[in-house]
Amino acid sequence: MKYSTVIILSSTLSLAPLSCNAGRWVPANGGVCSQVCSKSALEALSSGTYTNGNPFYVCRANAFREGDRPGYNLEPGWAHTC
Repeated sequence: MKYSTVIILSSTLSLAPLSCNAGRWVPANGGVCSQVCSKSALEALSSGTYTNGNPFYVCRANAFREGDRPGYNLEPGWAHTC
């Protein structure tokens, strides 16, 4: 979807297990997750790496106006969508 949000983590994240308050959603407004976060000195949350070597960034979008659902953002093909 064009208007999605991305979950970000502070750049000072420790190696401790994530808690419910470890991240927050920020508007991506059609931007690339890694770029949106780096502009705020933050780091996008990755859920793994795709076969092309690029990370899956965790995002959410209100697809078909059915409410926010989690998804992923993958560069280069889906860099601007969730």
